[in-house]
Amino acid sequence: MLKKNMFDLVITDQVMNELDGIQVLKNVKELNPETQVIIFTGYNTFSTPVDALRLRADEFLLKPCESKELIRIVKRCLENLVSSRKIKLYEEILPVCSVCKKIRDDTGKEPGKSTWVDLEEYLMKKAKVKVYYSYCPKCVEKKLIQKQTKYSP
Repeated sequence: MLKKNMFDLVITDQVMNELDGIQVLKNVKELNPETQVIIFTGYNTFSTPVDALRLRADEFLLKPCESKELIRIVKRCLENLVSSRKIKLYEEILPVCSVCKKIRDDTGKEPGKSTWVDLEEYLMKKAKVKVYYSYCPKCVEKKLIQKQTKYSP
């Protein structure tokens, strides 16, 4: 099911017949690191929760668990997911020059320190990118020179 569908949240038991919760966690995070994973267990051992959290489990709960506690944990996991998606969305917003339509690709670099590239070239490499319009340094310089020559005697 995980290979065919995207899930926001997976709740799994630690001890099962064919797979254990740690293996489910590994599989989920490998396929989609954003998916939130809650692992339940009836065994109170120290190493299992530590292993689960090291492998990026979002929650580890001991059984029996109160329904109110489970609801609170599920809400928190889904809120974390929404926050994560918002951050990812903002990371995809790119500065675009209003005049020459070049973009500054800051991926993996300090924002503002990258070179400006053709918008069309960039969009062909990366799909579904949100952009906003700005001015690159060359276009700002051109505008200033145009204004200066326009008002010069």
